[in-house]
Amino acid sequence: MKIFIGASTTIDIKPFSLAIKLYTGKPYGHIYIRYADHFTGQAMISESSHGEAHKMALSKWYLNNRIVEEYEIDVSEEMARVIFTNINNRLQTTYGELNAFGVPFYDLAEYLGSNFLMRLTTYIFADGIDSTICSESAAFTLRLLGIQFNRPNDFVRPDHVIGALAKAALTEDYIKKVII
Repeated sequence: MKIFIGASTTIDIKPFSLAIKLYTGKPYGHIYIRYADHFTGQAMISESSHGEAHKMALSKWYLNNRIVEEYEIDVSEEMARVIFTNINNRLQTTYGELNAFGVPFYDLAEYLGSNFLMRLTTYIFADGIDSTICSESAAFTLRLLGIQFNRPNDFVRPDHVIGALAKAALTEDYIKKVII
């Protein structure tokens, strides 16, 4: 089974998306997971945006978004079941605004090499699965596939996800970059 994890940008200018793009210096500010619905075959997007974690038809998503970079990942049916169970369990949880605002603090703590500040930031801003930011589900999925991050999922940025995918695509045969 194939899933796709990618980075996108909004067609219209959205302040929060623009802030993420400016902060990371990347042409994208969002991460999504794309897949074909098992029963209907319809292309779907799973994401966390507009206040909650949700999924929608790709055709509807394209009305407001543009793909910047995307990776195809081959997974077993069993792994797909685990991934989609996680995605479905997070549906309609609120967008993790607190997590998103905590990312720069975690970045600063990491830059300073302060384990104390990383733990403090995690204590103040992390919330596990109570809410979700866009890159969190992708980070969880990639961890299941053996791709690790040096920070909690709550603080994984979109550029971390794409960087990890780009690196993995060089060495792993089950991940490849999609030409857009």
